[in-house]
Amino acid sequence: PYLGAEELHYEEARRALPARWKAESGDWVLPSIWGRPYLSKPPLIYWCIAAVGALRGAIDDVATRLPSLLSTVLTALVVLRLGARWFSLFAGRAAALCW
Repeated sequence: PYLGAEELHYEEARRALPARWKAESGDWVLPSIWGRPYLSKPPLIYWCIAAVGALRGAIDDVATRLPSLLSTVLTALVVLRLGARWFSLFAGRAAALCW
């Protein structure tokens, strides 16, 4: 997840910019970059990045990456639990690791 890396890679900058514009403009509904609507992703990721940035004091590399990292870990835990419930603990662990 590049959590310790200093630079933003590939799509990460395109997730950070709308979040920064949201925090600066106060428009929490329509994601935008340089005043133009940016509708390639649903706005939840931008809201999460802006919220983490507000807690950290800036929208930086950690604020950009942390929501994705947390959602990946939570999804793996859900896959583990559902796999263990429906099949077996071994199957749940294997599915979570594959995730």
